[in-house]
Amino acid sequence: MIKYVAVACCLVAAAAGWSLRASGSDERPLEAGLDDTEAAKALARRWFEEVINQRNLDAIADIYAIDYVHYGPDGAEIRGLETVRAFAGSILAACDDRRALVLQQVAEGDLVVTRFTSSGHHTGVFQGVQPTGKVWTTEGIVISRIKDGKIAEDWEITHHSGF
Repeated sequence: MIKYVAVACCLVAAAAGWSLRASGSDERPLEAGLDDTEAAKALARRWFEEVINQRNLDAIADIYAIDYVHYGPDGAEIRGLETVRAFAGSILAACDDRRALVLQQVAEGDLVVTRFTSSGHHTGVFQGVQPTGKVWTTEGIVISRIKDGKIAEDWEITHHSGF
């Protein structure tokens, strides 16, 4: 699994055009407001702990930058706070008992990689799919870029089952 996380990080770095200095340090250092990797990991966990588990949509404005962009596994993009809020609301409405668990995190520079799982009963319509009553489980990896103490971008790879 570690091999896949490392490959995912390298692909994102290459796609973003990042380069490494000879010393191996990232040219995009962690921005002011998050001065260590533990604070960056805590910020990345807030989506799972506060938005999904506590169903607190108001936390989105504290977690994400105003110009936030999410790059999904199907090529879809979510841009801006209102779109994130609407998407989160649709997930929670479709699965009223949904819970998330962060399994592992790795951070370096301004990037945090989070491996997670979440599940709940599919009780409402989600993206046109009628409720099945089955347990809907999502396993995934999300790579978050932190800027000025908020998440500026996410790249996510997920696998869904039970739909």
